[in-house]
Amino acid sequence: DHLPQTTHRPIATLSEASWFDNPPTLSLTLPMRTHLTPRPSSKSKFFLAVILSPLRPIPLIALGVVIFVGLGCSTATRTYEENKPQRTIFPPASTFLPVLQGLTSESAALINVIAETNDEIHLTLASNDPEARIEWRELTWPGATEKVIRARASGLRVGLNYQLLIYRNRQLVDRREFAALNTQQEQFRVLIGSCMYDGEKPQEMESIWARALERKPDVLFLIGDNAYADLVDGKYLAPADGAQLWRRYAETMVRLPLYRWKRLVPVLATWDDHDFGVNDGDRNHPYKEQARQVFLSYFPQEQGFSDNWTAGPGVASRWNAFGFVFHFLDARSFRSPRVEAAEQPAAQTQFGTEQETWILSGLEKRKLNFLIKGDQWWGAYHRFESYEGSHPRSFMAWLARLRRSAAPTIMISGDRHMSEVMRIPNDVLGYETYEFTVSPIHARKYSGDWDKTPNPRQLHGMALQNNWLEIEAMPSSQKHESSPPPKTTKRIKSRIITEPYSTQITARFWSDKSELYSISIEPNRILDSIRATPSDPPKRSSFQ
Repeated sequence: DHLPQTTHRPIATLSEASWFDNPPTLSLTLPMRTHLTPRPSSKSKFFLAVILSPLRPIPLIALGVVIFVGLGCSTATRTYEENKPQRTIFPPASTFLPVLQGLTSESAALINVIAETNDEIHLTLASNDPEARIEWRELTWPGATEKVIRARASGLRVGLNYQLLIYRNRQLVDRREFAALNTQQEQFRVLIGSCMYDGEKPQEMESIWARALERKPDVLFLIGDNAYADLVDGKYLAPADGAQLWRRYAETMVRLPLYRWKRLVPVLATWDDHDFGVNDGDRNHPYKEQARQVFLSYFPQEQGFSDNWTAGPGVASRWNAFGFVFHFLDARSFRSPRVEAAEQPAAQTQFGTEQETWILSGLEKRKLNFLIKGDQWWGAYHRFESYEGSHPRSFMAWLARLRRSAAPTIMISGDRHMSEVMRIPNDVLGYETYEFTVSPIHARKYSGDWDKTPNPRQLHGMALQNNWLEIEAMPSSQKHESSPPPKTTKRIKSRIITEPYSTQITARFWSDKSELYSISIEPNRILDSIRATPSDPPKRSSFQ
């Protein structure tokens, strides 16, 4: 179990042009140990200079505290620093380190390993593939006791299995299996979830993740509240700065079963308010850039990794796989405060102008587009966050632009701590579609209160259950009886729809014990139903 002689070397020692020489969007270019250092303001520079001065520490620190408060800096960060736990988050004599497989293609995979900053980490690959290799770099945060080892395994081949061997301080402490991903396959299974609080009921965490593992997904989508970073030891401390976010992301990874799986599964992610760092947070979050850096460090997905994945504004991204397009949206970084939506309705936004344009320009008319974000799209019937309820005027304008795009969409959301399926009728977007809300994986559960506030669009709903949403596509030869897809190219009002899908989608909601309910969708029926003129606006009655 001691570190063997190996030809694999840390990426910083490679002399040839490599992934490290062409860093991703995050621009992490320092050799081996990369510090994600937030740019301090002049005020914070002064404060840091005061508290770090070795001369006359007591009077100067007192003066610094007075100035800090007088300048209006956040008290939440100061409270976190005062109560910042110094203990390690790793159990004594731990035989594993948290590992997450991220963005994966037919030939490469990004993988994160979490370790203590003082640990010396070395990675090797075991396989029958002589072309496979691994290289890595370290990501840290100032003052953190944890670090992220970002690895790239390349030269992979679909159909082969690989083993990642992890050495800590020259001792073999962990090994994980993983594989490349065929993003061209017609048959696939994706599991989608949100709201994964790490602070209560560990038995529920174990059972719902065991259900996920049992379903053998090809990919996992984590769509928000992937870490409750604004809760420290059960207490709400917000807005969370980079140090608090970094620690809470690491704590979550140590505690959750996903990061202990011996067989890794590719994970793609976006965020919602709690992993953003503020409950119901919006663009006024003072540490949102630090939050973005932490998110991109802990979830391995990088611009330039593959041709079918594109980074967007904030933490948004787009993934073209399995014949569909998955849009992971950032509904926090550019979001108007809710009070502004009431007082300045013409200025309200949820995605921001740049992101809206990016989304619309990436919609594909000949493919089904999944629009994925943390909180609900439709939801004016309840008092909690939703695009329709929180920013109604912006929502109407957004739907009008979406309708004019003539691109078929299905919407996915989380946040509500219950599950729900809504049917969106033809008169809204020119075709019948759905919103699927999945929440929580494991967090406090609430009643849907549909008896008091009924949802007129609801087809199914289930409260008080931890749950997953499973999207499964099967080839037409294996699907249930249904209308056959069109066999020829069909022209619809001067728009040509080609390449009909040969798959049927089944959306299932799972608890830790059984399937809750399901619905089948024919992608070709959605494509075939886009008959309305793109300029036709949706009827106002559709929003009520």
